[in-house]
Amino acid sequence: MAKLPNGFKCDKPQKELVKALIEKLFYNFDVIFNKENEEDEFADVDIIFSLWTKDGYHIKNYAVELKQRLYNHTDFNGDWFIEVKKYNNLLDYASSGYTGIYLNTFNDNTYVVWDIKDIEKNHKEGDWNIKPHTQVDYEEEKVLKHRYTVNIKDAKLIGKFN
Repeated sequence: MAKLPNGFKCDKPQKELVKALIEKLFYNFDVIFNKENEEDEFADVDIIFSLWTKDGYHIKNYAVELKQRLYNHTDFNGDWFIEVKKYNNLLDYASSGYTGIYLNTFNDNTYVVWDIKDIEKNHKEGDWNIKPHTQVDYEEEKVLKHRYTVNIKDAKLIGKFN
């Protein structure tokens, strides 16, 4: 099996892109990102942030799992996977008062956002033959992996990066 060049450093540009999107979407609030989580390459989720009013009142906490897709968002009839472990991590955060978010970015400059509670209601579970890594541009042997599916019709938000 091929190894990813630079390990998970490929996530960093994507995180920065999504953090800028978060600040743009919540422009009326102060967005505070959890730096400790960002510095932990083995963190349970990719981004943790809190929203505060401009006059200092805490509004909400979010836990975000990112997935960069090397496809257009409408490919595969809008059906996408979430790893069981990542799904469970988001559920754990949701049970602790966070809003669990699964955010996918796509090659067609689109982002799709699901709330973990909607995924919990609408997902399908199964085993699929898929590539062991998604961030490589060469063919790898597919392996059987257990995943949950999500569909863009169940998304909370679909938008375009500017």
